[in-house]
Amino acid sequence: MFHILSLFKSKNNKKQQNFQKDEDGRALIDISIEDKSEVLSPYHVDKMQVINGDFAEMLDNVVKAIPPKQAIHLKLHCKNLTNKEKETFALATKRYYENKLKNTQLLFKRYMITVVLSLVLSVFFFLALWLTEFLNFHWLVFEIIDICAWVFLWEAIDVLAYECVSVRLERRRVNNMCKCKISYK
Repeated sequence: MFHILSLFKSKNNKKQQNFQKDEDGRALIDISIEDKSEVLSPYHVDKMQVINGDFAEMLDNVVKAIPPKQAIHLKLHCKNLTNKEKETFALATKRYYENKLKNTQLLFKRYMITVVLSLVLSVFFFLALWLTEFLNFHWLVFEIIDICAWVFLWEAIDVLAYECVSVRLERRRVNNMCKCKISYK
């Protein structure tokens, strides 16, 4: 079971949330671990451990409350941890977030390919639209091509303006977790 000991100082001002910082100015996340066996995933890829999905989900939810530009310090409180277990926990956390960063970067690339293809198809349909108007095609053909042109243009704008922004934000947060300082108490 995991417990977050402290993350935010309570303030009445909802616009400016003030989180605790360590001596280096990093956002401090104190987490108490009651059962150390629940931190690591029972599954391994190439004998490389990663953190458990529940633990990772809890960390992700805590990190969402921290500004993406803020560096992070993860302080774990757990009884009877050996130095090897501490090292394993740190490596498993880094590995999990490195894998998540790779997946986020791939998703961003897919979105950019979608944007480019949608823009190319939109330009193609707008040129076809101009051609149908120039050659006096039937009004139904003109309307179908007009709808296709605007649909592909909107898809490119939608992915670029909404999807890519959220993926970039997620990529920043995950990158912060890859670089986070991990200490034990």
